[in-house]
Formats: sequence, structure tokens, C-alpha cells
Amino acid sequence: MGNHYYAFDLLELNGENLRHHTYRQRLLALTELLLDVNRHVFHRVDTTLGTEGKRELLEVLQTENREGIVLKDMSAPFTPDRPSSGGTQ
Repeated sequence: MGNHYYAFDLLELNGENLRHHTYRQRLLALTELLLDVNRHVFHRVDTTLGTEGKRELLEVLQTENREGIVLKDMSAPFTPDRPSSGGTQ
């Protein structure tokens, strides 16, 4: 992605471990953090809520031949790695 950074989660902030916080809390903190930084370099990954919004976003990503989509449970804490099936992300 060149010299651009695409953020989709925030695991630490100012030395504080945020992994035990819900994804909703981490996403809010990430959004607030990115309001204060250079928007030409840092980008938050597109996020949407609700079934219809997710379907629409997936359609756009497929139409644009984009890389993929991750669905997360907003109440889930961070867990490393990808689950083979099920899980919160």
C-alpha cells in the first residue's frame, strides 16, 4: 500500500494495552486518534454496522476488486491469529 497506513484496530495507546477492551471501544479510540494525525498517510479502514451496510460494503469491495473484508463482533476483546471457523472476527 505504498507509503499509506490503513488502520483497522488499535491494540495499544500511550503504553496502555487495549486488547481487553471491546472492539467498539478500540474502534472509537482509533477514530479519535486518527482525527489528530496526518490524514494523507493514515487511513481508517471502511467500517459499517448492520447487515445491510455490510452487504453494501462487500458489494463495493467486490466491484472494485479489493482485497477482502473482516467482520468483527463489536463486543469482543482482541484475540490474536485467525480462527479456523467461528470466533469473534
